[in-house]
Amino acid sequence: MYKVMIVEDSKPILRNIKVQIESADNRLLVTHTAFNGAEALEMLKSNPVDIVFTDIRMPRMDGLTFIRLAKEIRPEVRYFLLSGFDDFEYARQAIKLSVCEYLLKPLDSKELNATLQKTIFELEGERENDEQEAFTRLINPYMASDENKHPLPGPYYVLLVLRSGYLRTGGYSWDKNQLLGVCRRIFPEAACRVADTPADSEKAIIIGWSDARDAIEPDIRFDRLIRALRSENSRANGIFTALQSDPSKIKALYGALSAILDENVSLSGSGVFSAEETPVLGRRLRETDENYRLRLTSLIKQGQKDNFSSELAAWMNECERHAIAVPQIRTTLRDLVEALRSALHRESHDLLPSDGLLDEAVYKSSTHAELNQRLSDIFIPIFDDGLHGRLSSKETFDAIEAYCRANLAKPVGLQDLCRELAYSPSYIIRIVKKFTGLTPVEYYRQLQMKHAQKLLANNERLLIKDIADALGFGDQHYFCKVFKQYSGCSPSEYKKKIKAPDEPL
Repeated sequence: MYKVMIVEDSKPILRNIKVQIESADNRLLVTHTAFNGAEALEMLKSNPVDIVFTDIRMPRMDGLTFIRLAKEIRPEVRYFLLSGFDDFEYARQAIKLSVCEYLLKPLDSKELNATLQKTIFELEGERENDEQEAFTRLINPYMASDENKHPLPGPYYVLLVLRSGYLRTGGYSWDKNQLLGVCRRIFPEAACRVADTPADSEKAIIIGWSDARDAIEPDIRFDRLIRALRSENSRANGIFTALQSDPSKIKALYGALSAILDENVSLSGSGVFSAEETPVLGRRLRETDENYRLRLTSLIKQGQKDNFSSELAAWMNECERHAIAVPQIRTTLRDLVEALRSALHRESHDLLPSDGLLDEAVYKSSTHAELNQRLSDIFIPIFDDGLHGRLSSKETFDAIEAYCRANLAKPVGLQDLCRELAYSPSYIIRIVKKFTGLTPVEYYRQLQMKHAQKLLANNERLLIKDIADALGFGDQHYFCKVFKQYSGCSPSEYKKKIKAPDEPL
């Protein structure tokens, strides 16, 4: 409901305007009337309203003076000037005061209705923004808030915490307007608000009702909401409260719901939980999980790659069958890495995955089968590189460099290095990157071009075509192109600069 004040010195006209306004929209209620600006100004000091209609020519204080002084008290109010005279000077003053409209009496019903609908639309947008801001402040523990200020018109609400993915961070960023549209479609009778939270993968949604009896089957409808969102993002998960009526609980409720999600989200879960019924699934089968970790560690130490793959798949099946929560899977993976750190040769520690790589594998997986494949891709190279080779990372790089230098006359690719050194592609890439900052192919090309520069500098009569052939380039033009990319000039320009040492190379 929006409160309206009318300031008019003629009682019949005032009554007529009141009828026109209240019949235009049932959300408008004329709560205050005054017969001059001075009287209206006193009312306004202690009686907030949303809209003011005022005549211009009145005794004691005219409408223009009233608006100028009223704006100092209530700048947020929408002010409308009424006049029986189509006077340019009045219109100019109205523009100067930034009033919403300058309306001529008698009021045209269509014009008044259009003006009021536009004003209501603006007021509702502002009110919604205020409620949205109040909700965001109530949710966020790092923002000051008035815990007694309710973020919705009605006193009854249900709070939902929506998470994209399994972790609080690094997930899909929901669009608030999109979420608001889905919520309003599923809860058409309720007021809905969406707020950002401190976690970038989460949004908080509050659904409010003025009457508790209108809150029909929220659990079923929240399930519909999550299913609708999962059509776009298969890793949408949410948890909701029972019906609440105390806004001061919102901040604590958000923290509790987010923490429960941490313990309960699984790859095979339904995606929506009730805070009243959710068991803490994350604590299930700790002993079974520990047994799998020990067996996986032992299989890596023994170099049993095939058995490791089978055991990893069995563990994933167990996690799926019992809906093991994602945090428990992450903990087991971290424990596995730490166990391997103690068991493997120190020079193999470079092969061990980081926490970030493990989290990425979990987050990008929609099913346990996907996660099993990603984990295999992470751990299987340890069998190829970490168990049989005992070279240090520096010794490995030296071997790579020696092979590249010995084969400058023929193309050397990543697979050639893998065959020669019996290491996986990922390990070769990691070692070369560690010592040069380049990929293996980039490093090999760099060695070729440095050798080409040396040949150009030391063999004045050597043709560029001969150098290209000596380095395995079948095409002289392609060699010149590659040389220029690495050296900043063509081979012929490089030769000239060698002859003129004062010029920068």
